[in-house]
Amino acid sequence: MVAAYLYLEAAQTGFFGRGFGSVPLGAEGAIDLSGESGRRRIAPLDASDERQMRLQRGAVDELARRHVGTPISGGGTEDLRILQQLLDQHVLKRDQVYELQALGVVLGDVMVAQLGYSWVVVQDEIGRSRALRFADSDTLVFPVTMISKRVEKDIRFGVSELYAKAETLASRGGKLE
Repeated sequence: MVAAYLYLEAAQTGFFGRGFGSVPLGAEGAIDLSGESGRRRIAPLDASDERQMRLQRGAVDELARRHVGTPISGGGTEDLRILQQLLDQHVLKRDQVYELQALGVVLGDVMVAQLGYSWVVVQDEIGRSRALRFADSDTLVFPVTMISKRVEKDIRFGVSELYAKAETLASRGGKLE
């Protein structure tokens, strides 16, 4: 398999700036599948993915209403502020992976609504992951784990910074470089 991996956390490329290199490779950021040999499969979300994501969005909405005093919008950029407030208030602990990944689903929804990404499922030898695909490109972004991996490793970050990286990628037509 010839896949060129570029993780949003990869400081060595210089593309995404400093402070992202301390997240392990499993943190998944972005991946370019051009040149893939076929061992990785991309498919639409199935009914169970949709159901799980609805539940995760509901969990974030409940947290937002309780701790921020407002519901999530379902894709508006104001959701970035809400996510940041939840993180700044330390509403979730680092071992609450399901809930932290739910924040990533909401982040992904903003990328879908604002930047032209779409939700897909990626199946490979490691397993099955929900990801975002930019337009018809071979580039994938994995927002479900963007937040959780950073919180688990106690890395300081801004949700708007993660969004800005995906925005830059979109402005390049989904091309990593």
